[in-house]
Amino acid sequence: MYHNEESVGEAVRNSGIPREEIFVITKLYPNQFSDPETAIEEALDKLDIEYIDMMLLHHPGAGDVEAYLAMEKAVADGKIRSLGLSNWYVEELEEFLPQINITPALVQNEIHPYYQENDVIPYIHSLGIVVQGWYPLGGRGYTAELLGNEVISEIAAGAWEIIGTGYSPVESAKGCRSHSRFQQSRSYSGKHGIV
Repeated sequence: MYHNEESVGEAVRNSGIPREEIFVITKLYPNQFSDPETAIEEALDKLDIEYIDMMLLHHPGAGDVEAYLAMEKAVADGKIRSLGLSNWYVEELEEFLPQINITPALVQNEIHPYYQENDVIPYIHSLGIVVQGWYPLGGRGYTAELLGNEVISEIAAGAWEIIGTGYSPVESAKGCRSHSRFQQSRSYSGKHGIV
């Protein structure tokens, strides 16, 4: 989907960090739902890191239940360790969850100060599922506005002064935003998380 699995796998293999300390998430895109077994094997082959820590369905689509059930089989076979969803909201979850066997460990949705998901997050938490925000520094046309927001910039600067790095996340994001590798990468808040 993001065309980075081979690079991520190489980075994991060459990192010098024990594999069990790196948490790798990848996704199945709806155009892969019709043959999820092949898509899972392709992800494993491209990553070449023994197993996938978590696989998500990128967003709802035709065949999503069947694709998730194939991911459940891959969990049983030891190929995937945990499962999740991306871009699922209350209505989609209410329809989807009764049709599967393994409750997703995570739902990853766009969440940032301009898109807060105030109705969705408590619902997902009530199901015992972790919520992860994708694009926390903006997204869908909000990046410049968020990075230019005076209150957010002050909060970020204060947090980084406490940590002592001297660089605020806003400054870092502004500097990295134009770098193509940054745009292609995705991050996970785990110890050494890579997506």
